[in-house]
Amino acid sequence: MSLALPEEGIGVRQKPFPSLVPIQPLGSRPPLFLMAGGGGIVYTFYKLQNLLDPGQPIYALQDPALQPGINPFETVEELAAYQIKTIKSVQPDGPFLLGGWSFGGTVAYEMAQQLTRERHEVPVVFLMDTHAIDAARGEPARPLWRSVLTALTNLAVGVGMTKDTWPYIVDGLYLLTLDVRGEVDGDSGGLAWRDRAGRACANWMRHLLRNADVAQYVSRDSRLQTAPKGTLIRTLKVLAANARSLRRYVPEPYPGRLVVLRANDQPLKRRFSDNPTLGWASLARERVEVLPVGGNHVTLFSQPYVNEVANHINKWLMKEQV
Repeated sequence: MSLALPEEGIGVRQKPFPSLVPIQPLGSRPPLFLMAGGGGIVYTFYKLQNLLDPGQPIYALQDPALQPGINPFETVEELAAYQIKTIKSVQPDGPFLLGGWSFGGTVAYEMAQQLTRERHEVPVVFLMDTHAIDAARGEPARPLWRSVLTALTNLAVGVGMTKDTWPYIVDGLYLLTLDVRGEVDGDSGGLAWRDRAGRACANWMRHLLRNADVAQYVSRDSRLQTAPKGTLIRTLKVLAANARSLRRYVPEPYPGRLVVLRANDQPLKRRFSDNPTLGWASLARERVEVLPVGGNHVTLFSQPYVNEVANHINKWLMKEQV
């Protein structure tokens, strides 16, 4: 295995693949690549930065369509193929350690399928509260507003919208107020009045949200300031495209190892229908390992539950000596 680790301090937007976010790029072990959930922003993974083993590199992969001028992918297979090119810019050969949260788990699953067909080694796919889905073949296209509304409604139902989810919402709002260039502040001279007004509004919102958990990571590591490249409208378009691609996706049986990080607090509509593996046992030819995590679909990346996520990953990688 050969690694092409980035130089310290080089921003993500200078890379050929701007969707690549180096959460912790240092270490000699095979990197762990984590795929973003619906909407494509990877801030949920920032809190793993200091919790995994110091020798374990971690990269998160945003949806490339958060960048201006890139259209969202309309199939899981196309997005997975793009993200495979992205991870190979860091690690040309296996073994590839993959994972993803929510929709990102499905992308990681499809990436593992494609990499396995290319005869690369994929020791594990971490599915972070990702449910196996039954694709709806031939479903007619929906208008953008309906796709966005459906995706947001599903997220609300899946999360349960308890008070514990508020930090997640605040983190997301904070990142969406960052300047499109990833700058927290900057000279607004020479901008059109609407751009100046937008920046002023973002600065005001950012001040109100300055206590967001994710703010400490963004202020401490300049590479993470370049990560949230999307505006609100662009993020909603990505979210809608992710929902459409998920409805079309027909997962094939997988020959490798799956590790399901399952939130203990499942939505009421799923508690009486899901099996312990969240449906993945019917697709995996090898054993599916289920590791319980406190919290719900969103709060598993908040304290104290994110510690459980990190401990499970650390112990699994050490046990398997990957």
